[in-house]
Amino acid sequence: MDGVFNYMEIVVEDKLNKLIDENNVCENCKKAIFALSLNFLHPYYISTDTERITAKLTYVDKQSEADVITAVTKAINTIAPNCNHVK
Repeated sequence: MDGVFNYMEIVVEDKLNKLIDENNVCENCKKAIFALSLNFLHPYYISTDTERITAKLTYVDKQSEADVITAVTKAINTIAPNCNHVK
């Protein structure tokens, strides 16, 4: 449905970009890490700007941020060592 999206995609992408070393992981593996990270977390669907603000405030919480960092790190540690694509 148009206008509905998983806010966790924004949160995970932000953390992934901060945690991953672009030189060691190709774009295909980066996408796989992104997808696996999302699978480790609960979705957070939103449809309005007000919900976007609420979602952003929710993920300022230290435990929520720690959960995202843990999921992204786990996905990196699962996929990155096996990355053998052209970089």
